[in-house]
Amino acid sequence: MFLRLNGKICVVIGGGNVAYRKVVTLIETGANIKVVSPVFIEPLLHFSKAGKIELIQKKYSVDDLNGAFLVFVAIGSKDITKKIIEDAHARGALCNVVNDRHVSDFFVPSIFMDGDLKIAISTNGRYPAAASKIKSEIANFYSNASEIIEILGEFRDKVIKKISDPDKRKRILLDIVKDIDFYHFGKSHKNQIEEFRNEISKWF
Repeated sequence: MFLRLNGKICVVIGGGNVAYRKVVTLIETGANIKVVSPVFIEPLLHFSKAGKIELIQKKYSVDDLNGAFLVFVAIGSKDITKKIIEDAHARGALCNVVNDRHVSDFFVPSIFMDGDLKIAISTNGRYPAAASKIKSEIANFYSNASEIIEILGEFRDKVIKKISDPDKRKRILLDIVKDIDFYHFGKSHKNQIEEFRNEISKWF
């Protein structure tokens, strides 16, 4: 499942390196990011000066979660963490505790993104570094996949427009992709991708 976080309020409790890593991920989503902590590391201050996040320099209080869609807890205190979780749930917000997967409502996967292709990799919080390693391997494996996805997307638009029968439409779309070797295209040159574009265009 992918969530659209653009404009949604996401609150990060904590001002250290772990909070920073969560913020870096959130910035890419276009979320409205608020970070609450008595102190902040320098990179968070830079993000604030650039207008990318809002820093709230204070100890946590329940009002910090007003309007929150997602809450990220990146602090060490178990007692405060427990209260934040309770407060988040009382407001209908989902909570991620970075150092305790068992009490988290969700996990933040490592995401490979290339154009319209998005692949999420998660170890359910068990070993995030492994997910990052797998992500880098996928990036090498599918290096040209986004271009193929773009060509296929254009083809799908035409099929939807010209083929009214849903069963026939489904068969055509499945037939096109069943023999595609995305790894092969990942190692292909631009001219081979263009050959694929020309071949697929012959359907219409």
